[in-house]
Amino acid sequence: MTAESKILVKNIRSKESGVMDSETFNNERLYQSSISIARSMFQKQLISEEEYCRIDTFLLEKYQPLMGNFINGKSPKSLD
Repeated sequence: MTAESKILVKNIRSKESGVMDSETFNNERLYQSSISIARSMFQKQLISEEEYCRIDTFLLEKYQPLMGNFINGKSPKSLD
């Protein structure tokens, strides 16, 4: 793995290395991009809060993001 493919983080996943590998970083990026679109749709009243929560649950299961799990379960209204 190259230095460019590693992102340093605060020992979230690995106490030994303290780094996020490129696959984990990519999953985090994809989750954050996707949930941002869903949040925007909710704010524009294109989807309901229930639909937003279902989308979030699906994305959390699919990408298993590190940061996404910290805010899981919060209403999109509380994320503004």
